[in-house]
Amino acid sequence: MSLLPRIQVSLSAGLLLDRARAEDDARWPAAVARERQETRRTYAARCAVAMAQQVAEWAGPPGAGDEMAARWRTDP
Repeated sequence: MSLLPRIQVSLSAGLLLDRARAEDDARWPAAVARERQETRRTYAARCAVAMAQQVAEWAGPPGAGDEMAARWRTDP
């Protein structure tokens, strides 16, 4: 089994991905812009959920999670 083909692919993967992204930008600019915007929204949502989970873990005593959820509902 030769590792050369795998090494060649790994060395060129980044360049090929950048080239494919540039082609997508040129062909479908509206779709690319929409996908980037969606990515930003989902990233922000994931960050908010992660922060809420950390706060809930820090809260400690039983029932604190319920209090946190109630606060979140009134002021996300």
